[in-house]
Amino acid sequence: TVYDLSGRIVRTLENSELRTGHHSIDWDGRGANGEVVSTGLYLCRVQSGGVSETTGLCLLR
Repeated sequence: TVYDLSGRIVRTLENSELRTGHHSIDWDGRGANGEVVSTGLYLCRVQSGGVSETTGLCLLR
């Protein structure tokens, strides 16, 4: 899930269980309704089982 710095959800990229293995998910810089989001800093949180990781994203246009 991608969040803005206010903690609002910008877009959920994947919301299902994936099989064991390596996966990649691309974000096209669009919000949940397909709108182009602004240049800026965003947070991406990935959850798997009981583990959650958050990383920062810098979107430049």
